[in-house]
Amino acid sequence: MIRTGVIGLGYWGPNIVRNLAGHKEFKLVACADKIKKNRDKIIEIFPDVQMFDSGIDLIEASNVDAVAIATPAIYHFDLASHALKKGIHVLVEKPMVLKTNHAIELSSLSKKNNASLMTDHILLYSEPIKELVRIYKKGELGNILFFRTTRSNLGSFRPDIDVIWDIGTHELSVLDLLFGSVPKLLHVSRGKIDKIKNTAVSTIFLEFNAKAKVTGDIHVSLFAPEKTRQMLFCGDKKMVLFDDLDVNSPLKIFDRGVAISGSNISYRRNLMVSPDLPAREPLRNVLDEFRKRIVSCEFGNERGARLTNILENISKVR
Repeated sequence: MIRTGVIGLGYWGPNIVRNLAGHKEFKLVACADKIKKNRDKIIEIFPDVQMFDSGIDLIEASNVDAVAIATPAIYHFDLASHALKKGIHVLVEKPMVLKTNHAIELSSLSKKNNASLMTDHILLYSEPIKELVRIYKKGELGNILFFRTTRSNLGSFRPDIDVIWDIGTHELSVLDLLFGSVPKLLHVSRGKIDKIKNTAVSTIFLEFNAKAKVTGDIHVSLFAPEKTRQMLFCGDKKMVLFDDLDVNSPLKIFDRGVAISGSNISYRRNLMVSPDLPAREPLRNVLDEFRKRIVSCEFGNERGARLTNILENISKVR
């Protein structure tokens, strides 16, 4: 079993703790958080877990094989680099780091010290997105002509990163997996709220060079009355809509489109299908992938570095 520690027990860390504790290939042995009430909540459920008030202390003193880092993003680089230098495998919450040179350095440390480095891009491991990627790679959608993604809610504002680095990372990770290229930034709009430090609302217009030129936009907002989590991809063969809040039919595939012959335009409006998908928590899939990378000695993290570079480029556009 892989002896694992969790650093950061605020919002996401307890979910990692729960999934590690229930995974037959991992053994939860240590946790760290500087806030006592966060530590106490975990101790109540897992009294045998060794507890620290510092992530560095956990890395130094707990004899772990791997760590999962779920702290604010500003601490990711220092914690991950410290662990990798000791040959400890690292699973780090998104965004991996806040600077491209830091991402490149972590990837290099991973290879140098034979320690796996993985970013928890949770959306990539959800069953609907895995199916979306599969049908795109098979060519069922044809060439994607346009995409639109929307992720909005009321809060929560983070002091360390803005809305793009926080929740826009989800959509960018899916687009990166689909199209595998660094996009051209066409336009970035930003909206701020008085007395809130970071950007709360943003729309990003992008162009990818995939099988054909693909344009679209990402809209992310922490200032909206209702929660929305949708991704729309319109191909010249089929269209697909992912709705993360639709429990019964999160993925809908539409056999719809247009045919143009001279000046004549005809519309294809065939049926919609929603595939049956396994009911499996994405975080469990993340841990399965993390274990696979450890066992198969996969080192480095080029996707994490590429996404950090994209996020940095977006941040520079004013």
